[in-house]
Amino acid sequence: MDYSCKLVNPTLAIIEIIPETPEEDTYLKTLDINNPEHEMTFHHYFEKGLQTCNASAVLLDIEMIDPPKKARVSFEVVRGLGQ
Repeated sequence: MDYSCKLVNPTLAIIEIIPETPEEDTYLKTLDINNPEHEMTFHHYFEKGLQTCNASAVLLDIEMIDPPKKARVSFEVVRGLGQ
């Protein structure tokens, strides 16, 4: 998968998951955001996309714009010791 990340503000971004193969595209289409069993899968992919903008970002919420590939996500930036 490839990702597009556009920061809207310091805690909000638009993430698009871009399948690189027909198999990835088919897999994404089988996922349902309303299915609790798929929730962690969406979290994984959108957090990976978010981290292309900021490696220290932690995903907090997903609001689908164009399911299953595009979402508005809220996040916080976690800073380690000494930062």
